[in-house]
Amino acid sequence: MLEAITSAFAPMFYLISPYDLALREDEQQPRYLDTYLPMFFVFMIIEAVATKFLTYRQSKATSHTNYFTPDTFASVFLGTSQSIFMLFLKRLGVEISSSVYAYIWQNYRLVTYDVKEWPLATYFGLLLGVDCAYYWYHRGAHEFHALWAGHNVHHSGDTYNLATALRQGAIQPLTSSWLTHIPLALIFPPAPHKAHHELNTLYMFWVHTELVGRLGPLEYVMNTPMAHRMHHRAPGNCNYAGVFIIWDRLFGTYEAELVRKDSYGLAAPATSFSILQLNLRHWQIMQNIPRSWLGRLFSRRVKAKWFCRPSALFEPIPPQQGDKRPEGYSQAHAKDKLGRDVPLSFRLRMYIIIASAVGILASFVMLLTGASMQLSRFLPLLAICFGHLEVMSKLFTNPSKNLHMSLSMFVLLLVAMPLHLMNGSVA
Repeated sequence: MLEAITSAFAPMFYLISPYDLALREDEQQPRYLDTYLPMFFVFMIIEAVATKFLTYRQSKATSHTNYFTPDTFASVFLGTSQSIFMLFLKRLGVEISSSVYAYIWQNYRLVTYDVKEWPLATYFGLLLGVDCAYYWYHRGAHEFHALWAGHNVHHSGDTYNLATALRQGAIQPLTSSWLTHIPLALIFPPAPHKAHHELNTLYMFWVHTELVGRLGPLEYVMNTPMAHRMHHRAPGNCNYAGVFIIWDRLFGTYEAELVRKDSYGLAAPATSFSILQLNLRHWQIMQNIPRSWLGRLFSRRVKAKWFCRPSALFEPIPPQQGDKRPEGYSQAHAKDKLGRDVPLSFRLRMYIIIASAVGILASFVMLLTGASMQLSRFLPLLAICFGHLEVMSKLFTNPSKNLHMSLSMFVLLLVAMPLHLMNGSVA
């Protein structure tokens, strides 16, 4: 029993043996993100229960960890929508990241070696290399408008809980870290690189929480909830690390959390929960930059800061100086902190929970079966799944205006999914 629990939680914290990650190209590749996706929801349930317990025990309630908020549902919808969009691109033959890496390794690698003979060198090389590559991509995603257009979606939420980790922009994978990973392709084979890339992503899930305070000496080395909370506090141009905070400390982008605050999201808050609007929002803002579109794409939104000081790795982290989070919370009234007042009746809340759960499950079924489905069947089902999630997200912004459309899409989904399952997913 203990072994089963350990094996379920270990990949979420990058706790995989170096020998298990010494993968040859002809071996079956682990699919950590697909396999451990259910653990996201297990962790979210644990966080929600723990929050309730702590709120009951303490007078100061961490209201932003409450899970029944429009912002939290929007986070899950956005993550699901990104997966749907990536499956759509895959069906069109567009897989930039893996294709570029494999091409560089096959044609331009500097060394050829057997990973089974060098498991530790491969492990530590990719553990550090993948994380350093992520740091520079993530930093660029904040500093340049073209990359921020995809990444700002992740920062558009004003609550901070584990669901925030699922809040992803649809086009972000197109502009993600494939460019900064190219140097790794000169040495390390694609199979172990892909495994490390997925474990790096899984590790970043758990740091999106308010329940974990400072972690002592680990704060000097690892990316932690304390460090990442500062990254999600506007303007958020700090603490870009994935696994190791050493990159931020080394390159001058580290900021410690000196005061706990219930303050997250964008400096100019989003005004809608709509999936489409959140994904297009920064492209609309970029229209106001007084340059050509080519100039806008390559323009900076954060001033360049070039800094490298190894001695900074040993500088002490200042102690926490205060806690300014608000006290009290009423779950019966799901009002988010930006003033978008959303009064929800009990019946409407139950509908939202049921329709959202069905929509997410239907999307997961499509993600599992869509790769082998006939395109003529895949595209309508994709449109129905995405349309349902989009209308549900708009329901939070204006319930009275979007309820009837939401009910229509829900009925259409309830009809389409059984037909899909009865007909089989393979052409």
